[in-house]
Amino acid sequence: VPFPGHEYKQPSLAPKPVEMEQAFQMIGFGWFQLRFFIICGLPWMADAVEVTLISFIGGIVERDLNATPAQASLVVAGVF
Repeated sequence: VPFPGHEYKQPSLAPKPVEMEQAFQMIGFGWFQLRFFIICGLPWMADAVEVTLISFIGGIVERDLNATPAQASLVVAGVF
């Protein structure tokens, strides 16, 4: 305490939390953010579609090629 009656407050180096809407207002949303979202989102979506399609391949291989479940799993593993 530097002198009586005065409380010393150490400055905080940690950033203060903000609400999500405030963060969007501070950052802004324009062409760069939209393009970034598309560039990052399309590969993520393609990966999800690939995993979904691969889940159907096992049943199709078993049915159409008269394969055992083990053989169908090998085909799926090879495609993945």
